[in-house]
This record gives sequence, structure tokens and C-alpha cells, in this order.
Amino acid sequence: AACEVPTRTPRLVHDGDQKSFGLSASEVGGGMGGAFASSTATASTAVTIPLDDTVPQSGEGIEYIAAVIPVHSPSSWITARFTSWGAGNTLMAITVALFRNDEASTIQARPVTIGGNTYMHLLALEKHFQANTAGNMNMKIRFGPNGSTCWILQNPSAGLFSTSASSILTLTEIAP
Repeated sequence: AACEVPTRTPRLVHDGDQKSFGLSASEVGGGMGGAFASSTATASTAVTIPLDDTVPQSGEGIEYIAAVIPVHSPSSWITARFTSWGAGNTLMAITVALFRNDEASTIQARPVTIGGNTYMHLLALEKHFQANTAGNMNMKIRFGPNGSTCWILQNPSAGLFSTSASSILTLTEIAP
């Protein structure tokens, strides 16, 4: 089914680092909306997300960024996208993992191999899934190394581009 792009400007609501946008169902023939969070904060952790055959859990790695999307229908489709920059102090993998609400297991995880000390790499994750519920859905990104220490928006010795570099979590709903 085709999705017609609306010609009206979506409403943007800003509340600190949490932003949301949307059009009503009558404006797009179904309904769509979303939310996003951005951060220029650097973060580091040695709390691992094992690089093995198990699903990452909510106690692994550390939470870095979160956003809440108001879901209009259980049959809506949600797309979650996260991008940032990461580094490690040795050859390692950094895993970014997407969690929904208070669920213990991730719904999407992606490891990125880091070449070694001071090498910055793009950390990116995307997940498209059916909502299966209506109401507010809290989406969180956790990250962690498979060993040693890793960083977001900095390398072991300095930040990345001061506040002009940022991490972004974008959530989009397409309602039926």
C-alpha cells in the first residue's frame, strides 16, 4: 500500500531533549507521528554486552538515550533509528541495543567492530516492527563493549567535534 506524503506541516512539540511530531489520522488518511531524542553528551562504559549467541539483556551495557512515542493503534508500524559515533581503547566490538518499554530482552542489537585506540566508527541501528499495543511506547538505546572500555561521541583522549556531533534516536509511526 502506498503512503501519501502530507502537505501540511506536522506539529512539533519540544520538551527538553524529547521531541515529538505528528499528523492526525484525518490529515493523512491513517495517521503517523513520531518522536526523537538527540544528545551531544559523551559517555563511556566497561559494562559489557557479550558478543555471543545470547540476546542482549536490559542489565548489560548502559542506557544512553531514550524517547517515548505515542502509538495510536496496535496495528501501526514503528521504525526506530539510532546513529552516533563510537570508539574503543583496543580492538573490540561495541554493541548498540534497542529496548522497548521495560522488556528484559532487546528487540534489535547490532555490533560494530572498532579498529583500536582512537578509531571512531559509525554506530547505527534500525528496526521496523508492528506496535502490537497502543499508548506511550518507551524506546531505549543501551551500548556496551564485548570487553575493555568504549565511548560514544569521544575517543579515549577527547570528545568529538565538541557539541557539533550528536547522537540521534528517531521513532516513527505509520498507522493503518
